[in-house]
Amino acid sequence: MGTENTKRGRGDGEEDGWREEDMKFFLKRKIYKIRTEGEIIPPWYYGLVYIDYIHGKDIFAPIPLNYIIRLARNIEYCWDTFRSKPTWIDRRVERFISEIKRGRIE
Repeated sequence: MGTENTKRGRGDGEEDGWREEDMKFFLKRKIYKIRTEGEIIPPWYYGLVYIDYIHGKDIFAPIPLNYIIRLARNIEYCWDTFRSKPTWIDRRVERFISEIKRGRIE
């Protein structure tokens, strides 16, 4: 096991081996549990982070992390409101409406 195994070698300039897409994928697959309507609730050690009303999904994370993620989302919401920028809810609704107009979602 040499150092060549630690690098991805994709040629995109990322030398540490973790791209942002890789980290998001890791977090979504390993930490988050996404429950759609009608599915069984995750184990007891997963707490609710937020509810995605547009797609009908509940997002869960392990109990200490769900409070941190929820706090970060609420701080981001308050900060975006304070700066008069569109919040994550507004951006999501705008994206959903644009997808409907393009015909991707019926």
